[in-house]
Amino acid sequence: MNIAVLTFDNPESACARYRVLAPLRHEGVNVAWAVDSRGDSHAVDGEVLQQADVILVQRFFPLDFTEPLLEACFAGGKPVIYDTDDLLQAVPEDNPQHPLALRTLRTLNRYARRFSAVSVSTESLAAAFAPLNGRIAVTPNRLDPTLWSARRPEKTNGPVRILYAGTPTHTADLRALETPLAAVLDRFGPAVELILFGCSTPFFDHREDVRKVPAVDSYASYAEAMAGLVFDIGLAPLEDTPFNRAKSHVKWMEYTACGAVGVFSDLPPYACVRHGRTGLLARAPRAWQDCLETLIENPGARLRMASNAREELLTAHVHGDEPGELLSLCYELAGKSPAR
Repeated sequence: MNIAVLTFDNPESACARYRVLAPLRHEGVNVAWAVDSRGDSHAVDGEVLQQADVILVQRFFPLDFTEPLLEACFAGGKPVIYDTDDLLQAVPEDNPQHPLALRTLRTLNRYARRFSAVSVSTESLAAAFAPLNGRIAVTPNRLDPTLWSARRPEKTNGPVRILYAGTPTHTADLRALETPLAAVLDRFGPAVELILFGCSTPFFDHREDVRKVPAVDSYASYAEAMAGLVFDIGLAPLEDTPFNRAKSHVKWMEYTACGAVGVFSDLPPYACVRHGRTGLLARAPRAWQDCLETLIENPGARLRMASNAREELLTAHVHGDEPGELLSLCYELAGKSPAR
């Protein structure tokens, strides 16, 4: 099985890891990037496309200047799948990818019905894309075991460490936690340490009791850095927007793999979290503060919830040996059977 990928995402990016490389890793499967992107310059490898059994088109690739290539792919008669884990129809205006999402939608609205299938990560995305294509496949994000070890939760020494990990595009999400986090830091003092990995706000930049860790340049480096940041509590705030409601539970998986318990926004992406058993859910700032104080003051509860979450992670949220939903879809559309 040869799968050609049309994407502007680097193979080392989080999206490539979650949506392409991890779910398609299997014996007898060859995944090849058909586009070499270097800044604003893009070169297409025609041989990769010619040898492909299936062509996978990713996220922001459908654009006005890629339409001739899409036409050629459709004319070739091979299955062409479109995959996304973003609600392009609702990318916020302050998101740096908003203009690109609008451009993608203009092309996607014309071409969506011609794809053999549309692959998405959540049921919310499936509902949003259903009017555009008759074959919608939910292919959930799962953890890549080659990058994450899912370590066992352990009692740590020293202060209770609270981590927020995110890219600068999540500044608005982090800003919503300024008040509850400040209250926690002021109340517990040196008994608590706040770590911000990859994202901060001016409010936290002026606090000397907050440790900032700069962003890294690849997802593999991110997973390695997360493993090295020993922490007890992970934070995953999300603004209540249509775009965020369609997201997946990536942060729950990553925090759990690091042996930590998390506090998550009480929104659809974290419906997998069983409040009080595999993490805590919060909405209002006061609820976030209460959840944090509960976890700080109850180390036994922290370990118990983190252990429960790890068990569920390993049971249903890690890529295994058998082909997952996306690879099974590729085999079906190509009329092939998985290697055994």
